[in-house]
Amino acid sequence: MRHARRLIGFFILWRLLLLIPLFLGQKFLDYRASSEFTNIWYFIKPYAPVNQWFFYPWANFDGVHYLDIAANGYNTNGRFLPLFPLIIRGITQFFGSPPAFGAVYFFTGLILANLFFLISLFLLFHLVKKDYSEKIAWQTIIFLLIFPASFFFGSIYTESLFLLLVLLCFIFMGRHRWWLTAICGALLAITRPVGLIMFLVIGYEIIRQEKIISLLKNKSWRQLFKALLPLTILPWGLAGYLWFSLKKWGDALYFLHAQGEVANNRSVNQIVLFPQTIFRYLKILLTLSSQQYEWWIALFELSCFIFAALVIYVTIRKRMKLAYILYCLLGLLLPASTGTFSGLPRYVVILFPLFLALALVKIGWTKLLYLILAGIILLLTTMLFSRGYFIA
Repeated sequence: MRHARRLIGFFILWRLLLLIPLFLGQKFLDYRASSEFTNIWYFIKPYAPVNQWFFYPWANFDGVHYLDIAANGYNTNGRFLPLFPLIIRGITQFFGSPPAFGAVYFFTGLILANLFFLISLFLLFHLVKKDYSEKIAWQTIIFLLIFPASFFFGSIYTESLFLLLVLLCFIFMGRHRWWLTAICGALLAITRPVGLIMFLVIGYEIIRQEKIISLLKNKSWRQLFKALLPLTILPWGLAGYLWFSLKKWGDALYFLHAQGEVANNRSVNQIVLFPQTIFRYLKILLTLSSQQYEWWIALFELSCFIFAALVIYVTIRKRMKLAYILYCLLGLLLPASTGTFSGLPRYVVILFPLFLALALVKIGWTKLLYLILAGIILLLTTMLFSRGYFIA
């Protein structure tokens, strides 16, 4: 009970602190010119109480697309996977047929995102405390909350749902509950494209825990079949969306190809090695003027990649579970192999073992420096996001 109260207290404090940049943004910063389409009021006339400065920014950018899909279904926004909007739609059906972008849809999406994140904090604390001290568990929670992209957990985005499902996967894997693990893995694949990495992580854990190699050597076919059978569930979520995409757009991989239609230079037809992307970002930083907003975003994205790469090195040095290291490596390299680091802060924030690794660092000033820098940047990124400036 004491842990529960403290976790809820951290969550509430985090939510309240995020109101500061929202207040400062609406007070001193105009909404970014030509970015009106990122705001909910582009789709519907302002209405109370959502028109308050502490509410409507949480639906900015991708949030309006998830609300649109939840209410109206898919049109050309197939790059957004369906699980989160389906959950929103399923709950709003209890309220009759509310208008698209109305208060019912908005608050359903907002409450769900925050509820998913609060549950994730409980699961993360439980998962870390199982292998480490209580102090390390609390520090992991704090380092996650203070990360500069953590505000996405409180927005109408998929980050909180994704983190929840990932943590459930690791918890169920630790208990040998492979059917439940596979169900969560299948749901991850229709939450965000990067969810596919969990197929490999789950496969590795089954091979390791169920001694698949030994079963093969001993030709224990019945036991082998029983051990591998849960893996057959993994593809079904994605397969269903591929079938839907084929029927809807005539392209089973439309959700990938549509990513290339976004103006972020993302490659969807070939793998681009991350050293090439680093070189491209260095070129941007050396040629663009620092007075351009895009220069600062490029610096932020590159910094997130360097941060994640360095902390993954720490996870290896600290000999963390190989499944954690594999999850972080794949979770970083998959988006970084598309020719751009655009959106990378959102990919990094869901890599929870990174924040555990920070908690395991014994050099005190390193943790203090992270808290100060990450805290300042979190306030800035939240303020800019609330005013229509792209962050990730």
